[in-house]
Parts: sequence; structure tokens; C-alpha cells
Amino acid sequence: MTPGSAASPRYAGAVIVLALILGGGAGQGIWTDHLLELILVPALFFGIAGLWSNQLGTAARILTILVLAAIAIQFVPIMRTIPLTGGNGLGFWSPAPQKSLDAGLFAIAALGFFLYVSLMSERQRARLLPYFYVGLFLQAVVAVVQLSFSRSVTLSGILPFDVNTGLFANENHFSSLFFAMIPLLAYTMIVRAESMLGFVALSLVMVGILFAVGSRAGMGISSATAVLSLIWFAPVGNKFVARIGALFVGVFGLLAALWAFGSGSSLEGDQRWVIFGTTWEAIGDHWLLGSGLGTFTLVYPAYEEVEQVIAAYANHAHNDFLEIMLELGLMGTALLLGYFALLLRSAFRSGLSEAAFLSVVALCIHSILDYPLRTMALAITLGYLSSVVLSHKDDMERDRNRPATY
Repeated sequence: MTPGSAASPRYAGAVIVLALILGGGAGQGIWTDHLLELILVPALFFGIAGLWSNQLGTAARILTILVLAAIAIQFVPIMRTIPLTGGNGLGFWSPAPQKSLDAGLFAIAALGFFLYVSLMSERQRARLLPYFYVGLFLQAVVAVVQLSFSRSVTLSGILPFDVNTGLFANENHFSSLFFAMIPLLAYTMIVRAESMLGFVALSLVMVGILFAVGSRAGMGISSATAVLSLIWFAPVGNKFVARIGALFVGVFGLLAALWAFGSGSSLEGDQRWVIFGTTWEAIGDHWLLGSGLGTFTLVYPAYEEVEQVIAAYANHAHNDFLEIMLELGLMGTALLLGYFALLLRSAFRSGLSEAAFLSVVALCIHSILDYPLRTMALAITLGYLSSVVLSHKDDMERDRNRPATY
């Protein structure tokens, strides 16, 4: 099977648009997420069937198998009288298999999309970018319509979660989609279309929308990402010096945005830092085997102090990486380190992979203080971005500046 022979860009594009429209919720048991999981079954089937014929390197394939194993092991029966497993009697590896099943299906759907896109050629992956732009445009239109009524309008009854900004339940997750798209837009407009002014104008519009919806964090991170992307892809003579400068500008800008994000927290008294500390304490007791995939809401309350309890319960750690470390233990930590190592190794192989890498960095920075990857919309986005970075270019796509056919 040749790369891309079993992968349809139209099907993948439809998945992208549907995920960006329906996948804005971050709770468990959302029927729209389950619908998307069903739609992604063909992607998962072809992705796993083509695991050894896609464009991933050996290390990326091994990492993929280990992720699947980490999910599957949650449902392996074990004797809980064995040391370090906790409890007693016969049971599953995960103490809450229903929670693990819901979280596992979510993760497998995103992983299946990643594998499916990895079957494609570089040109086919580039052809998927307009589908993201369509989804981004629809989100922006809905947000603007909401703003025409009120700055804080909530739409109920349309989706199985309250829609607060665009088609997302959370304004910060809405903004996360925006700044994840900025490096891709920079690649499309500066490298492909050779329109730097157009990229600047579009970036200003996007930052303006985030300011209007009240996401100071989104505005700050988007501004820093836009400046970073502009310098990164600018047609200058010395690319190395320009990109070193871009990294410095981006780091300082993102640090400033992180400060703004903390001060703009919707949690009472900015409880994020309290949640981080409590989650870290729980990790200390589950660092080896983990508490079980999807069990954060069951484990976290046992570590809360009375004075930490507020009206809203902590449904996530507000840090995707801490939550993975808690639920999957040492195995989850190793998978994260392996993923980031592979990203760094493959990030600079093409213009598109560089843009995708910058987008992944933006999403991961946001994930330090929130849980954007718990939405199907952004999980599918990360799956695409990861595939672009980790998939090898084929021999026909060596010229990074060759125009893509959309």
C-alpha cells in the first residue's frame, strides 16, 4: 500500500470540520463526542491496518503502539492483592473501568485520526488546511453573532453542553483554537501566498475577536504566537538569526501571556495553583502505576483539604500533563517525554512541519494552565499537527516552497 492510497483527504476534511463544530465540550459522556468517535472508526481501522506502511518513523510507530497498550492495559484483570496494585481481590487494572472506557475511546479516536493522516503524502496533508480554516471561520462567525447580542451570551439546548464562546463551552478553549491556527495561517499566507500584509491583517482581526470575547489569555498568547510566526516565516536573508530572535520574542511574549492567563482565571481565588499542588500530592501516591485512565474526578477529592473545597468541583487538573501523570503513572510520563523528543527531532524537516510544530507548542503551553486537549475539537487538531511533524516527507515533496494544490 503506497502512502495515501487508503486515505481520503475529503473524509479527513469532513472529520476536521465536524470536530471543530461539534467537539467543543470537555466533559465525559457527551453524545457529540461519541458521534465523532463513531465517525472516526474508519480512520482508526485504516490507520492501524496501515501502521507499517504509513510515513511514520520506527520510533513514532513504537510510541503509537505503547499508547494503545497504555489504554488497553486499563482493562486487564489483575489480582489486587499483588504489591503496589492497591485494594484486594480480582479486578481490572483501572479501578473505574467505565471512566477509563470513556477516556480511552476519546484518546483512541484522536490517535486513529493521527494514524490516518499519517498515511497521506505531504501534499495531501497540506490540502487539509482549508478545512481547518473553514472550521475556524465558522467559530469566529458564531462568536461575532454572540457578541452582537451580549458579551456573555450562553446558548443552551443546541449542543449537549452550554455554548459560551463560538461553539465551545469554554472561552479559553475557543481561544486555544485561534492561536493553534496562527502558525498554519502564517505558513499558508507568508510562504505559500507570499502575503505578509494579509497575515498581519488577519492576525489583528483574530486578536481583536479574542479581546472582544474577554479572553485576555487568548489575546496575549495569540499576539505572541503571531509575532513569533511572522518573524519565523519572514523571507529574510539569515533564517537562523531571524528564528533565534523569533524564539526570544516568543518566549517573553508567552511568559507575559501566562501571567495574564493566571490573573484572568475564572476559578475562585485563582484555584489553579491549589489544584496543581493537590494533584502533585496525588501523583506522589500513584506515580508508579497511575490511578487509572479517566479517574481524576474520583481520586482528586480524597486529597482536597477542607479549606480548598469550593462550589465548583475540579473536573480536570487544569494541566493536561499533570493529569496524564496522575492517571497513567510512570508509563504516562515516559510517553509524554517520548512524544516531545520525537517532535523536536522532526520539527524542522519542512515548512509545513515547522508551522505544525509551533502550533503544537502553543497548544502545549496552554495545556500547562488548562485542559484544551480534553475537547475533541482540539484533540483532533493535535492529531493532525502531530502527524504533520512526525510523518516523513516523500521524495516528491522535497521542495518546501512548492505550491500545494487545494
